[in-house]
Formats: sequence, structure tokens, C-alpha cells
Amino acid sequence: MGAMERESLRIAVLGPGGVGGLLGALLARAGNSVVVIAGEETSHAIAERGIRLESKKFGDFTVAVRTATRLAEAVDACFITV
Repeated sequence: MGAMERESLRIAVLGPGGVGGLLGALLARAGNSVVVIAGEETSHAIAERGIRLESKKFGDFTVAVRTATRLAEAVDACFITV
């Protein structure tokens, strides 16, 4: 791996509200594999529309992430943001 390359991380975010949504969106945009853990309705909505971030600091963008109602895979880190 070159000096400027980095390995992507496998990240889970439990609770994709304000804080979890921000973390998940930024980590996914940076090229990491993100799975959002949420209830059925929230998980379905995020799977359909992605996470939309509108921020003066980070810009406005929508990013697709995987969703689940429970964590069923190994991850490098899990953010609990409920």
C-alpha cells in the first residue's frame, strides 16, 4: 500500500439519528464500508434513499449505506449513537 493509500474500514453505526447519521455519512463518503443498524422502518427508508447530509462544514450530499436491523457481520468499529 502506498503512502497516500489507506485500507477502508468496516464500520457499524447503531442509531442513525443526528450524530449517527453524520458519522455514517462522513465515513461512507470517505470510502469506508458502513452498515447502519436501525429499526425496520428507519432501515428501509435509509436503504431506499441513503443518508442525506446538509452541512456548512462538510457540504451537502447523499450517500448510500447498507442497512440492517441487527449486526450480523464482523466490523472494525461500532459506533453506538442512540
